[in-house]
Amino acid sequence: MALWKLKMIGNGSGLSKSLAKTSWYMIQGKTIYIFDCPHSNISFFVSSKGKKILDSVDKIRIFITHMHEDHIGGLVNFSFYNKFKLKKDMKVFAPTAISIKMMNYIMLLGGDPKDAGLQGGDYYQDDDVQIFPRAVAHVGNLDCYAYVVYGNNFEGTNAFISQTGNNWSIYYSGDNASFMDEATLESFIADIDNKMVYHDMTYDINNQVHCYYQKAVKALKKTQRNHVVPIHLDNENDKTQLSRLGFDTDY
Repeated sequence: MALWKLKMIGNGSGLSKSLAKTSWYMIQGKTIYIFDCPHSNISFFVSSKGKKILDSVDKIRIFITHMHEDHIGGLVNFSFYNKFKLKKDMKVFAPTAISIKMMNYIMLLGGDPKDAGLQGGDYYQDDDVQIFPRAVAHVGNLDCYAYVVYGNNFEGTNAFISQTGNNWSIYYSGDNASFMDEATLESFIADIDNKMVYHDMTYDINNQVHCYYQKAVKALKKTQRNHVVPIHLDNENDKTQLSRLGFDTDY
């Protein structure tokens, strides 16, 4: 089973002063899968590096974890950029519970849900991946989600869709006050070599809506943390401290 990894667009929290807001991506075949779309994604994708990445793909798939501005603030502009410049096959996936709100949000900002390719549902699937949203605790007035990515290392479509196995490849937390759920954590520990976790972490012990880093420290031995990438950081120097604790900050 191949180890899949995401690549960083930005890794800052909503209130970070110096870091681009959190969004990560991966490319499989001719499709780019992007998790969240803050304003800073536009700056990245109009840069020479970002343009080169988009030139290499035919399809764009964006997955929204929740509707805080630092996670969706660049979505409508990105859909404009695609419509008038890129002209790629673009789809935006939103879990069923927030799909109507997403439609209204896009229209409120003068966009067209059809241009964005808005798609609501309980899961996304194509030839290379299946991606499931999982509800997480963040703030009380929003439906918020992590995503679990299953690669094409499965036997038969039915087994893939059932989501009963532990053959997932990536866990992307979004904004999450807890460190994964118990079942996902157990699955991760049982097969760490083949899995990557991208998890919200903060050093603010009083922060009740993001994952205090000690929750991750206590859940995993130091030797198990090299497959956990801390995301949504408040400060650049948090990366150095988390690296010393064994987390993967080599990106």
